[in-house]
Amino acid sequence: MPKKPASPDYSGTEVVLVVDDDEAVRAVIVRALRDRGYDVLEAVQGEDAMKLLDVLHGRADLVITDMVMPEMGGAELIKALRARYPDLKILIITAYSREMVEAKGVLFPGALHLTKPFNVSRLAKTVREALDAQ
Repeated sequence: MPKKPASPDYSGTEVVLVVDDDEAVRAVIVRALRDRGYDVLEAVQGEDAMKLLDVLHGRADLVITDMVMPEMGGAELIKALRARYPDLKILIITAYSREMVEAKGVLFPGALHLTKPFNVSRLAKTVREALDAQ
């Protein structure tokens, strides 16, 4: 019987900042990425993420952000990140379709979008794609 090829684990050691006000969603993302070796930081909303990145002098490899959050939402966060840290990679997670995100004007060239709900395998694959993108 032929062996089934091993499925990729999409692991890494990069620093990933997860920004989502939904504690359950954030916890699933954080655990899935930590289980794959990533150094994961968390923020509840945009202002918290900006403060954390300022302390780190922008030294994160990827920011994963939801679009709908209190105070500074995802669209505002992405615009602020692009202004302050133009080379920072961003993955947008949202229940909105890609077209709706594009209409908000925050889906810049090279940005990846992951529609909720998603499974952890799809998340891990998309995170690896975002980190490996040029």
